[in-house]
Amino acid sequence: MKTCVRLLFVVAVLLAVGCSRLGRTAEEMRQTIVCADSMNKAYVPMDSLAERLQAAADYYDRFGTANEQVRAHYLLGCVYRDRGEAPEALQHYHDAADRADTTATDCDFSLLARVHGQMAELFNLQNMYKQALKEDRLAEKLSWKANDTLAAIAFIESQCADYDESTVEGADSILCLSKRAHRLYMALGEEQKANVASAPAINIYLSRGYYDKAKELIDKFEYQSEFSDSLLGRIPSYDVFYYNKGLYFLSIRQYDSASYYFRKEMSLSVDANNRNLALGGLYYVYRDLNIKDSIVKYADKYRHSVENTVTTLVYDNLQKVESQYNYSRHQHIAQQKEVEASRYRHLVFILLFLFVSVIIIVSVIIYAARLKKQAEINHREQEYKHHIEQLEKTMNDALKLKESHFHELLCQKEADINLLQKKISGYELAIGHETTIDERLVNTDIYHHLKYVLTHPKENMEKADWDALTLTINKLLPDFYAMMHARASISVDEYHICMLVRLYFSPADIARFIGLSRASITTKRQELLRKVFGQEGKARQFDQMVRRIGHL
Repeated sequence: MKTCVRLLFVVAVLLAVGCSRLGRTAEEMRQTIVCADSMNKAYVPMDSLAERLQAAADYYDRFGTANEQVRAHYLLGCVYRDRGEAPEALQHYHDAADRADTTATDCDFSLLARVHGQMAELFNLQNMYKQALKEDRLAEKLSWKANDTLAAIAFIESQCADYDESTVEGADSILCLSKRAHRLYMALGEEQKANVASAPAINIYLSRGYYDKAKELIDKFEYQSEFSDSLLGRIPSYDVFYYNKGLYFLSIRQYDSASYYFRKEMSLSVDANNRNLALGGLYYVYRDLNIKDSIVKYADKYRHSVENTVTTLVYDNLQKVESQYNYSRHQHIAQQKEVEASRYRHLVFILLFLFVSVIIIVSVIIYAARLKKQAEINHREQEYKHHIEQLEKTMNDALKLKESHFHELLCQKEADINLLQKKISGYELAIGHETTIDERLVNTDIYHHLKYVLTHPKENMEKADWDALTLTINKLLPDFYAMMHARASISVDEYHICMLVRLYFSPADIARFIGLSRASITTKRQELLRKVFGQEGKARQFDQMVRRIGHL
């Protein structure tokens, strides 16, 4: 007995020491994360924290919450991003995204959006534009979930860099995104940010001959935004601005102004590609003026500059290959550390086995002591059961008396409820809820076609009809699609129901268009209320909320 007590005392001391050490470690890890987060937001390199951040990531992988794990791996990825080691940075960003629990109520969607935004930037630098676009779109969606409107609009802006403006489809996408970002910024009163968001459209308008539109955007960008020469090199749309302005003056044949801004682009831009563009612009100026000496001069300068850029590009590609080699080396080191960790796990298992053995011995001793009192406990247990039976019988008798009284009261309340529901229905019919629809929606071809289908039983909705309806809604209510998909993804049929509800069609009409029963339509509207607006309620409540969107 004395030996067991001594063993328990030793185990208790070891546990106390371990818990104390664990507490100190948790505080150290927290301070490391806070320090790294502050440095990252202030654009301060975090290379000095690399080892501590790796330790913090390992610690939170074992003991931290999902949000703590995401933040630790995100910051560790930022360290390798600043080092220029893109493969390892992407690996940690992927690790951060994999550890996020998007089903949890406390999921940090804003942080997760930053993770995917950083991945998009790295993919863009690697000229992997499809992957960059995918990550930017996901970052935008997560920002909407986090109710971080400014971040969501910023990710819409970022998507402009993921398209090739030399193609018709790419240019159209850039125009659409820049207009959307401008509109959303203006809705928030952020006029300066809105004018910056319109900058990607300048070169497209110039290439298509819309010089007045381009000039309007140039003036707003230069005089009604945060643009200044000191910010050149930090924001891509700033760095290429003077080239676009020179291109505008070249397009309207004001060659002195065009030459001035091309030269200003060459002197201020830190990007080699933009300097190449400026040299090309000067070549076009002198070509139009037919000054042969200058044509030869700038054609030769342009050729040398492009050759230097190609050489730099080759060097950068070699650096990327070296980075991938370093990443493979780091993986080998990580595997070695994993072997060491496995040894430590075996040691922990042995200690745990010893601890469990001590607990079993103590449990046997305690059980033997309890056997001596078992007879007395059995006697008291019999008395206890007898009293419990008497109590249950008494409570059942009392419950029967209460139920008879409650039944009469329940019948009375149900009658009152039915009467009130009839009165409410009468009032709703009298005041004519939701009987108006926007004239802009009524005066569309697709709306008339829908009415025609309703009046002709043999007619059915075709895919082309749904496509036409979707285009009309997107044109007249540009934010409708984003709001329906902001919280969760909905199916094609569910989105069709949302559009028909917005057009004030009755549940019976919707059932006719979709090809389902009216009861099924009611159930789907209740489900959509929960998925789209995060609320529980009746189908009619969903109709009211949808019809408020974009209503004049």
